[in-house]
Amino acid sequence: MSIERIHKLLNSSRNQIKINTDLLKIMDTDEAILYSFLVPMFQKNLKQQDFRYFNDDLFVPYQTELIESMTGLSAFKQRNALNRLQKKNLLKVKLGQARTKYVSINENPCVLEKMLYGLSYSAFEEAFATCIKVIEKQANKNNSNRINIDSKYFLKCLKNGELFNNTELSELGWLSRVHEDEICDKICI
Repeated sequence: MSIERIHKLLNSSRNQIKINTDLLKIMDTDEAILYSFLVPMFQKNLKQQDFRYFNDDLFVPYQTELIESMTGLSAFKQRNALNRLQKKNLLKVKLGQARTKYVSINENPCVLEKMLYGLSYSAFEEAFATCIKVIEKQANKNNSNRINIDSKYFLKCLKNGELFNNTELSELGWLSRVHEDEICDKICI
């Protein structure tokens, strides 16, 4: 079939940018293209140890001409997209000597998760693990037999269940605001 050949041609070059379609829903095309290009570029430069420190943050060189040749984004479009990505806290830009530009990707996945899904699954997992520890602690106080709860297994079950598949249940901020005594008061063992 000819469609298979077209698909092969599209995937035959190493010069590809993979763009998450959810990114296109929350930002414009230029931002999504640039961010999708910069993240692997940042990772590659870190592996090659081509970076500089500015205020304890890692920055890699940003080459406008190279990015224009790879993405088709003009210098003007890149500058605008960079400014918008900075406002979204996804990256930082610094100017070095001789107007050299450096970029640092925000390595905190919670920022992108909140943008994409309305909540941070990482923060949810951390808060949930804390709740599990509190439940385990309270259960062990009230019971002479030691109780161990496998939080990784429990989270895996949750992820496979309806909770993580239903984006309408994104108002889970209550979990991170729950205090240890509130949990202990509500546990019936």
